[in-house]
Amino acid sequence: MLSIALPEDDAGVVFSACATRTKSVVKRAALLAQRAWVEERAALYIEHAQQNSLHAFAPDDRVDIEAAELSGVYGRVLVKGGERPTYLRLKGLARYGRCPLCAQRDVKTLDHYLSKDDYPELSVFPANLVPCCFDCNHEKGTYRPQHANQRLFHPYFDDWSQHSLIQASLNIGEGVTVTYSVQHPEGVDLEVVTRARRHFRKLNLGQLYSDNAAVELVDKKLSFQETFDADGPEGLQDEMEREARSRWRRNRNSWQCALYTSLSLSDEFCGGGFERIDDP
Repeated sequence: MLSIALPEDDAGVVFSACATRTKSVVKRAALLAQRAWVEERAALYIEHAQQNSLHAFAPDDRVDIEAAELSGVYGRVLVKGGERPTYLRLKGLARYGRCPLCAQRDVKTLDHYLSKDDYPELSVFPANLVPCCFDCNHEKGTYRPQHANQRLFHPYFDDWSQHSLIQASLNIGEGVTVTYSVQHPEGVDLEVVTRARRHFRKLNLGQLYSDNAAVELVDKKLSFQETFDADGPEGLQDEMEREARSRWRRNRNSWQCALYTSLSLSDEFCGGGFERIDDP
């Protein structure tokens, strides 16, 4: 869950640029006639987003133009047509090319925070277009919250970087496995935690993070063993603490930060439990 600076593009300018590239004279005129309404709706979107009330921003069906004509400019013009440079620029807003919704996979597309099925007039509105990976886009689908605490993380309007929300739980048995969840740190508003849990479940981040942690443990097993052999349990614990601090600096809600924090707190793991990690 990584925040991104809000795009400064003017809603009317982007919409008109896309509409102007429509070949049919009749359809082009019909689209351009909607500019004032699109600008009005975009302004309401920003207002609701800034007030944390996008769940209360109701769709507004038009009778003078087909919804498919409004939403169609996204794929036809923004993604594949003459306005593709804008599409690529918006994709590039994510730092290091990482999906802000999962903070793990590469950005491959743009997600409509409010779906273009329900809000076709916002289909090319930059503030509604979030760079993301294919998996998060697919898992989110056309999800639409009905209540405030059902809203998923919005990278342009939410910043949870000051909260340590992601928690890793270590399970040492015949092997070593890691499960992830969203914790409720002291002092963090319950609505933020509830939303984070909804986001976590909807995008299936627990499975993603557990799978990545499993690979990380296998890759690091030899390193754990060598540190343990050289410096004992205390040395391994110190190394896990250093790793956690290092990961925390970039993203305190990364699966890596949560993993190494959990490893550093486990006397069983640092005392030799790491030997139960699967071999490559």
